[in-house]
Amino acid sequence: TTPARRWPRMLSIGVTQRFWPVLNPFRAISGSECEKLRAEQAWWSSTRGIAVERRRQRERELARDLAMQNVRRLPSFIRLAEIRCYSAMVELGVSSVRQLHKTLWDHPKLLSVTVNFCDDSLPLGCNDDAPSTIAMMPTRAEFSSVFEELLSQTVAAISHPYDDFKHYTRHKMRKFLEVSGDSAGVASNAVERTLVYDQRFAAASEGIFRKLSTDLANAHELAERQLVEYRRIYEYGQGWDEEQFVAKMKSITAQDPEGKSVDAAALQREMALMSEFAYKVERLKPVQSVGVLSVEARKVKQLLTPIPQRALTTMKSLLLSALREKCKATGERYAILNRELDERPAKLESFVAYLQRLARSKQNELSELEAAKAGVEELHILARQ
Repeated sequence: TTPARRWPRMLSIGVTQRFWPVLNPFRAISGSECEKLRAEQAWWSSTRGIAVERRRQRERELARDLAMQNVRRLPSFIRLAEIRCYSAMVELGVSSVRQLHKTLWDHPKLLSVTVNFCDDSLPLGCNDDAPSTIAMMPTRAEFSSVFEELLSQTVAAISHPYDDFKHYTRHKMRKFLEVSGDSAGVASNAVERTLVYDQRFAAASEGIFRKLSTDLANAHELAERQLVEYRRIYEYGQGWDEEQFVAKMKSITAQDPEGKSVDAAALQREMALMSEFAYKVERLKPVQSVGVLSVEARKVKQLLTPIPQRALTTMKSLLLSALREKCKATGERYAILNRELDERPAKLESFVAYLQRLARSKQNELSELEAAKAGVEELHILARQ
């Protein structure tokens, strides 16, 4: 055989001879060989254990290095999460105030103001430079205060989740942060401070207040223009006194020293005026829209409606009372005159005196009776209207 073929055979023979005591258990092993085999097994075992331990040690060192790298990277990941949350909260605040601004433009009658008459003529409502006869509730200052509070609470509500998230993560990871050297404190209200100086947030907020101011000014101008003709009705109601009105309508003359007659012409003018007032109050629109505002005039209408009704009730009662008294007095005078006419004397001398008295009655009383009759008819016609 060739040397190349002999080498594997020789190697196998050598290994077989060397390890034959192990491969052939039926062969008797001497004490020296047994000790030798034990020593070889211990050497192989110790060599393999050292290699395994070294490999494990290297793995532990790599894992420790990787863990330390991750610990050193942890603050960066925490800051990244905080920045993402911070940016999201800032954008949420900007989008919220922009949406509110858009809502004010797109939705009419979203807010409501109530108008009423102002007695003291103080500058209420929108125009602070000139006195106004119209009071608006809420006022512009109250609207501004409410919306400032709304924006402030919105910003605070948006800022709190970020602060809570930052405090929570810093508290949970404080040991890792201390190991990495990033143990700085947490600044509060970061989102709120950013929104205050954000140009987009400031522009949207200014747009909201500008929209409210413009609509309130227009609503105040509309109320002034609409209610100017109703101011007369309001002042009439404020100065109404039933006793004074009755005394005014009853004319005291020489023919009526007790003041029981009524000036029918003046009463007719007053009743016509009250009818005109009632018609105007009926035509008053209780609600009108001005931009985002709904201008409520229901209180004005409720205030004005009883004024002509109360006055007309008094006037009608006065008219009926005067008509009854006038009819009664005129009827009594006619009855007296008829009795005098029926008392015709039988003697000639008495009859001549009777004719003379009748002539005087025609000249004096008949003209007065005709005037009284005309007055009764006038009052009757007025009462039927």
